[in-house]
Amino acid sequence: MCEPVRHWPFDRPWQRHTALTLRVVTAVAGGYACTVALSSTVALSLVLLADMARSDAVLLASMLGFIIYLALLLWCFAEPRLWRVGLLIPLSMTLDAGLQFGLTNI
Repeated sequence: MCEPVRHWPFDRPWQRHTALTLRVVTAVAGGYACTVALSSTVALSLVLLADMARSDAVLLASMLGFIIYLALLLWCFAEPRLWRVGLLIPLSMTLDAGLQFGLTNI
């Protein structure tokens, strides 16, 4: 006889609950922090590189932030492996901070 197909990599219910809780926290809090970092970098780069007015750059970056946040939320729940989500969101925030530091020191 063949074994039943397992759709979840955890055996115990508390492991499933923990993984789901980590995914929700990462999606909501990490996605928000990543969106803030990306939006501020977009606004800063529009001001410095595209010579846009500061108020217009912040407005455009804020509108793009809604789309970025939605995309990050959807990706966090669509990604089958939690470690990728937990690795790529802080990595993108770190790269974004480095880009902001580089832009301010031009």
